[in-house]
Amino acid sequence: MMKQPLRQLAQFDLNTFINEYWQKKPLLIRQGLPDWENPITPDELAGLSLEEEIESRIVTQTETQSWQLEHGPFEESRYNALGDSHWSLLVQAVDNHVSSLAILLDYFTFIPSWQIDDVMVSFATKGGGVGPHFDRYNVFLVQGQGQREWQLGQVCDSETILNNLNGLMQLPNFECQTSYILEPGDILYVPPYLSHLGTSLDNKCMTYSVGFRSPALSDLVDDFATFLQTQLTEDERLRAPLVALNDSANGAIDPTTIALFKAQITSLMDDEKRLSKWLGCWATLPKRSAMESETQLASDQEVETIWNQLMAIDALLIRSSAARFHYIEANANGPTFTFFSNGREVDIGRHDETLLASIKQVCNSRSFSSQLLAPWSTNKSLREVIADSILAGTVYGEEFNFCDE
Repeated sequence: MMKQPLRQLAQFDLNTFINEYWQKKPLLIRQGLPDWENPITPDELAGLSLEEEIESRIVTQTETQSWQLEHGPFEESRYNALGDSHWSLLVQAVDNHVSSLAILLDYFTFIPSWQIDDVMVSFATKGGGVGPHFDRYNVFLVQGQGQREWQLGQVCDSETILNNLNGLMQLPNFECQTSYILEPGDILYVPPYLSHLGTSLDNKCMTYSVGFRSPALSDLVDDFATFLQTQLTEDERLRAPLVALNDSANGAIDPTTIALFKAQITSLMDDEKRLSKWLGCWATLPKRSAMESETQLASDQEVETIWNQLMAIDALLIRSSAARFHYIEANANGPTFTFFSNGREVDIGRHDETLLASIKQVCNSRSFSSQLLAPWSTNKSLREVIADSILAGTVYGEEFNFCDE
């Protein structure tokens, strides 16, 4: 099996980026992808927007400068009525559905993969865009074809006023401070809260937005609390001490009780093993749109059939970003190694260094030889993970086609 080439951005120094730009200020990377070939056509992107399970939007701007937002799925006839200018199509998580696009993420392996959210692809006619706005997360804007002008404005915050224009959250007072015209292969990094405005300069503009997770702490706390409900036993209770109080203080919640509450809640966070288990499950959960669709689990017979086929060939397998594979290696209370996939935990232990090395390679790369999975044969849960992913189409290969026998 031929080893896959290492993909790296051109005109890009990682240490400089980390120290000077990441979450601080924008960076234009001219020809960061010098050999870029646009992986999906506008017609193919429009085809995805017809699908029920794929999140898509159309944004239009009229001559009177009013904005309209429509949510898919769309009918083919909708595109015939849009006209020749001032509209955009945006399709979310295209990397989950187009294999050649998933490879784009290989250029961003300098960022831990759990942080990557998805690749949104937009097509715009001349004058098309979504208006001035800001994002609360990091984003790399890759120009796929055509030209787009990006104007960068002021840094915003949680207090910045936004106008809700028919569902579009736009800045009413955008202050352009610099602008760039991006050509195919150019990349613009935009940090969180930096306002920006993108406008297509022609009728073939396509932009690939590589977005990164920046979850709200309120959502994380809510998810962790839900997880704890499945972990805590009925016997784990708060038992408040009895403190002698004056009759006049009977209605008080005393400082000793407050300290006890704090200590017991804090202890839940200090349990590194429990916290790591939750984090691994959370980080590998698929996007909500994917969670809402029915998950197909492989039967025992399908697992064996798929596995036998995999081991009989040396195929190049590709793991789409919809298949989130991560691992946690820890030394608290003894060395442990845990593999996570789609919210599922598989405790590996350290009995087989060959298996651990294989899991690390698969988690760290989006393409790998089927023979690299050979050490997984001894673990039923790992075989099920691969079989489930192949049935779901999130792990696939041109040389490998599973069919029921």
